[in-house]
Amino acid sequence: FVTGFVFALIFKKNLAKPKKYKWEEEDYNEAEDEFMKHFDENGNFIEKLPEDPLENSADQIKITYTFREKKD
Repeated sequence: FVTGFVFALIFKKNLAKPKKYKWEEEDYNEAEDEFMKHFDENGNFIEKLPEDPLENSADQIKITYTFREKKD
């Protein structure tokens, strides 16, 4: 116990805390952040829903049915 305490005092270091959030980094730019783009200049949230790719592709698909009567 005493030895560990002495070593702790001798080898004491100031460790840098890792940054948890992206906005804590020095090179953070608000204009490039996707989440911050959801807010206007007054701080109001603007919901941007992703466009549904299936809606546009439905116009491009052509389905052709061939009906054959069953002969008994």
